[in-house]
This record gives sequence, structure tokens and C-alpha cells, in this order.
Amino acid sequence: MAQAHTMQRFWLKMLTICATLEEQNEEARRAKERERNLIEKQNEERRRAEERKAYMAELVLCPYCRGEIRRDAQKWRHCSEWVSDSGHSDMLAFFLGLVLGPVGLWYKGRFAEGFAWLAASTFYGWQASLTPGLWIGIPGFWIGMAIHAVTAKGKR
Repeated sequence: MAQAHTMQRFWLKMLTICATLEEQNEEARRAKERERNLIEKQNEERRRAEERKAYMAELVLCPYCRGEIRRDAQKWRHCSEWVSDSGHSDMLAFFLGLVLGPVGLWYKGRFAEGFAWLAASTFYGWQASLTPGLWIGIPGFWIGMAIHAVTAKGKR
């Protein structure tokens, strides 16, 4: 009986040792899994940071409302302005507006505004010719037209 009791204790110790080893192996496996997950998470964060950095490099400020927009945007959704440059020179538009009046606006694609300035300057010129304001009114209108041509946003 003593021998059976000793054998029983032996197997109990063996099972305890095996269970302990299995727990240690399980704990080691969990630790490796946590480490692998941590490395994957760090790699994902690094990749997202690089994507964010690349995305932020593509952002510029809207020249009209100063909101952040993508570099390749054509029309900004908040202020509804065309962002991309029309390719028309502001200086040339100014000189065309100064010398030829509404042609500066027509050069930038603003045909209706050019005709409105032409009609207004014609009417004002006719009114001014009846009064001494001719020398101030007409040049003022042409200069105003030139300034409008510079500040007008080009259409596509």
C-alpha cells in the first residue's frame, strides 16, 4: 500500500509539473502574441503616420477662405471658388483693362462683367460729358475696370 501511495504521489507531482509547464508554455505563447500584436500595432501607426504626412504634404491653403484643400483640387466645396489658376496674367489683365477697358475682364473670361463695365462707363461717360466731371469720371472708371480685371478670378 505504501508503494501505491508513493506511486500516486509521484504521478500527482508529474501531472502538476506537466500542468505547470503547460501553463508556462501558454503564458510564453501569450507573451509572444502580445509582442507580435504590439509590433504590428507600431507598424500600423508608423504606416498611418507616413500616410498622414504624405496627405498633409498634398494640402495647401485656399486663396479665398484660407481653408485646407488638396493640392489637386479644382473647386473648394466650402467657399465654392475655383482654386486652380486659369493661367491668365494679372498684370496683363490690368494693362488691358487700363488701355482697352473691358478687354481686361474678357481676357480673364468674365464676359458679362466686361459688358456691364462697358455699359456703365458709356452711360457715365455720356453723363460726365454734360458736366465738368469728364476729366475725373472717365479715367476713374477705366482705372476701376483695370483693378476689377486684376482682382477677378479667371474662369476655365
